[in-house]
Amino acid sequence: GAGDEEAGAGVEMVLVAELDMEEAAFTTPKQQAYVAAVAAAVGVSADKVAIVSITALAAARRRLLAGGIAVETKVQMPAGNAALPSAAALSTQISASLAGEGISATVTRFEETQESDPVDTGPDDSAAPRLLSSLLPLLLAAPSLLAALV
Repeated sequence: GAGDEEAGAGVEMVLVAELDMEEAAFTTPKQQAYVAAVAAAVGVSADKVAIVSITALAAARRRLLAGGIAVETKVQMPAGNAALPSAAALSTQISASLAGEGISATVTRFEETQESDPVDTGPDDSAAPRLLSSLLPLLLAAPSLLAALV
């Protein structure tokens, strides 16, 4: 159908939320609740949301909180979705959704990932793939090099 062609299109967004809980307490059920809350707040299905990383916040930033984590989340937005909610609006919605889990969330970042934005490719962005492609043969050869050294 017509929907099939659009499947690959869309905008990848990065959403970073700070949650007032320890990393160990952010269990799989809580992560699933978080993904569902983000999906609901942004207006996409849960399968379009993925947790990329979970990082404990630095002690200096945690003085007011017992513990805290920053959760980097990838959100696949449909193409042509012009009106994006603000980080403040998302914080409110996600926290409301997670209140039952006893989690409060503060969205600190909600923006397009740089890779999907061809306009914003500075020299830094373009160097990384080149570096990776030049390192790849070395990485592939590494096991045989190590074997030769032993």
